[in-house]
Amino acid sequence: MTKIIIDQLNRKKSKRTLSVGKSESLVYLLLGLQPGSKEVTINLNGKGATAEILGLFIGRQGTGQIKTIQRHLAPDTTSDLLIKSVLFDEASYNYHGMIRIDRSAPGANAYQRNDNLLLSEKALVNTRPELEILANDVRCTHGATTGRINEANLFYLTSKGIAKKEAERLIVEGFLQDVLERIPDQKKRNELAKQLKRKLNHVN
Repeated sequence: MTKIIIDQLNRKKSKRTLSVGKSESLVYLLLGLQPGSKEVTINLNGKGATAEILGLFIGRQGTGQIKTIQRHLAPDTTSDLLIKSVLFDEASYNYHGMIRIDRSAPGANAYQRNDNLLLSEKALVNTRPELEILANDVRCTHGATTGRINEANLFYLTSKGIAKKEAERLIVEGFLQDVLERIPDQKKRNELAKQLKRKLNHVN
C-alpha cells in the first residue's frame, strides 16, 4: 500500500524528515501557493523502499525556497522527484536538490527533475542539483528546464477564439498536470486541481 502525504509551503521556515521502510512506498507532495521555505529529507531505510517526491510552486511576489534530500540507505531503493514551478510578476524560486546514495545502498535508482515556467521578464529561478554517490552499481540522473510559454501554442489557442489570459491559464494547467497525475488517489487529485485553479485565477 502506498502512503500519501501532502504538505504545504508556508512563510515560516521549516524542515521535515520522512522515512520509508522495507518494501514500503511513499508519495510526498509539497504544495507551494505562497512564498516560504522548506527542507524535506526522504530516508529510504529498507530494502526495496520507493518514494515519489513531488512539488508544485506558484508564485507572484516573494521567494519560494525548497531543498530536498533523497537519501538512499538500503539496497534496491528507488526515488523519483518531479518539482514544477510557475512564476508570475516578480516572483522568484530557489531549488536545491540533493541525491545521496550511501555505501549501504547498491542497486539504488534515483531521479530528480525540476521544470520551471516563467510568465514575466522579472521572474527569477535558481535551480541547483547535487549528487553524492558512495556506492557502486547504481543509477542516478537529474535534469532541469526553465522557459516561457510556447508562442505557437498560445497562438493556436487564441486563433480558436480563446482570450489570451485564458489560453495562458490552460497552458499552465497542462504544464502542471503530469505532477497531479502521479498522485494515486482520485479524490486528492481533484482537490489539488481545484486549489491550483483558484490560485491561477487569482494571480493571472
